[in-house]
Amino acid sequence: EATLVSKGSGGSPGDGASFGATVSANGNAVVFLSFASNLPGGDPSTNSADLFLYDRLAGSVELVDTGLPAPSSATHGYQPSKPTVSADASKIAFFALFNSSGAPSLFLRDRKAGVTRLVSTSPIPTRLGYVSEFPPQISRDGKWLLFHSQDTTVPPAAHQGSRLYNTESGEYRRLVDPNNGFNGLIPAKEAFDAAGSKV
Repeated sequence: EATLVSKGSGGSPGDGASFGATVSANGNAVVFLSFASNLPGGDPSTNSADLFLYDRLAGSVELVDTGLPAPSSATHGYQPSKPTVSADASKIAFFALFNSSGAPSLFLRDRKAGVTRLVSTSPIPTRLGYVSEFPPQISRDGKWLLFHSQDTTVPPAAHQGSRLYNTESGEYRRLVDPNNGFNGLIPAKEAFDAAGSKV
């Protein structure tokens, strides 16, 4: 049985293209990008796609990329991309582009808390921290977020390469410790195991 996912109020199909769907491990949620302006929370005034979630049990659609902080240096709106979703779809991480340099920033949507947090933080007040184009990955339980950045202002400070972010405590960790013989090594393209306990 096929189900319409990109639907607006009253169940009408979205009036724009939808793409890039990701299904949660429990099968109850579909995260997707859409240019449709008639989906709940969609912005008809922009030419950028938005990120949405379809709740299969509730039969509803909600906006994911909401509440994003824009830096004062933003040259245009944002373009979300490369979403990754926890097994129960309670947490969704995604890129958003706020500038014309081609370097995205990383955000985390906590659906239970109803907040969107900037993960790639920077002490520079006029801009957001940047991440590399390698897609972020979130563990099945949603506790750990794995991402890659060459921006040395993104925590841990003065570090390039892959990082782990604890979505519960806000702690950042280096994936490899330069004090343990890995100095100069910049890992990339990592993946969690099925349990989300190993990288």
